[in-house]
Amino acid sequence: MEQKISNSVEAEEVKRELELKNGIRSILKSERHYFRFPEFQVIINLIDGLGEFLILTGKNVSVDIIRNVLKIKDPKFIEVPFCELGN
Repeated sequence: MEQKISNSVEAEEVKRELELKNGIRSILKSERHYFRFPEFQVIINLIDGLGEFLILTGKNVSVDIIRNVLKIKDPKFIEVPFCELGN
């Protein structure tokens, strides 16, 4: 489910809703950079103390895009939430 947040008041409401539903598992400080392409979006997520992460979103995102379009020869994939990486 993708949710568009238009302002800081709305962001706080979403944050409170998620906290009530899931609790707070961890607080991470990060910086994100967004790049849009015709078929997908690239998000570079720089998380303090954990590293740099590349997130691809789109309808037909595949390993081929990572290897052939972005030229990353040996990508590593994570399958856990960021807050579990330091454990």
